[in-house]
Amino acid sequence: MTSIFKDDRKGTFLNALGADKPLKSPVPDSVLDGARRYRLQRLRDQMRIADVAALLLYDPVNIRYAFDSCNMGVWTGHNPIRYALILADGPAIMFEFKGCEHLNDGLPGIDELRISIGWMFMCAGDRAGERLNAWADEIADLVTAHAGKGAKLAVDRIEPDGAFALRDRGLEIIDGGQVTELARAIKSADALDHTRLRGGHGPHI
Repeated sequence: MTSIFKDDRKGTFLNALGADKPLKSPVPDSVLDGARRYRLQRLRDQMRIADVAALLLYDPVNIRYAFDSCNMGVWTGHNPIRYALILADGPAIMFEFKGCEHLNDGLPGIDELRISIGWMFMCAGDRAGERLNAWADEIADLVTAHAGKGAKLAVDRIEPDGAFALRDRGLEIIDGGQVTELARAIKSADALDHTRLRGGHGPHI
């Protein structure tokens, strides 16, 4: 029997009855894509209600909600290096680790994929200030290009230096928690089907 794996050792860790069968999600693509599009639209609706030009997400739970994109959730929950920027009247951009771009393949909510800039000391060392400026310039330029100077940016979680740098570039920073929590408060039929089909364990929908 031909193995479906390049490394035959992987079969050792599977149930013997399923060792020759590929893993298959019980969730139809139509349900999954419907839930994904609905969640992103919920965020944009709440952004307009809150009168914010853009939403910057660092919390991996919120990124998963917005795009269904995930990468090392526990680690990125403690280290602010991977992030997303959703513009109310512009693209939704995922900033991913270099070399991990493929993890976002096929996700319908992502209009543009860029490499993230990590400016925390652990990854930037004595270049932290330089990287902080590069990161703040990129975020501020994107928001300003679509919403003008003095635009309001909602952020779910940010280190003080990051907030100061964005304010220095003319952005008004507000807490994005209200936007993300109110967005999640109402589920779509697809989102409920997604949770049911996964045995009650949907991706923070």
